[in-house]
Amino acid sequence: MMRGIFSKPHAIIACCASALLLAGCSQSEYYGINLKPVVDIQPTKIQSLASRAKSGDKEAQLELGILFETGRNGLNKDLEKAKALYVEAARDIALTQTTFTTEDNIVKSQTTTTGKTIKGLEEARARLESLEHVNSVKGGAYE
Repeated sequence: MMRGIFSKPHAIIACCASALLLAGCSQSEYYGINLKPVVDIQPTKIQSLASRAKSGDKEAQLELGILFETGRNGLNKDLEKAKALYVEAARDIALTQTTFTTEDNIVKSQTTTTGKTIKGLEEARARLESLEHVNSVKGGAYE
């Protein structure tokens, strides 16, 4: 059995497989925000923010949540989207490492945790708690 993806034929197979998987997971929207700018026009601030948030940037998730909570910068007020973004920004994430191996010309992957964690944001937790409190006081329906 050969370990790693650094032998040329196996590296090509692994890279192509990864690219196909990523392309299949690609979406052109994030929380209703079109991530693809119009041709020859720079992405808007909201598109850039949504793209960063989609990639896991906790600060961007928090900022986008605030914009949905307040209905600013051209976004309609949407407390459900704000809440979902606060959940993402508040969540601790365990970092993982993926190892690729080949056996009989078949690429296999194994993902393990590294023991390191990206901590969720306290401000996102506080805003989420505040929205949950308002929701419970109003009988379970966001405004």
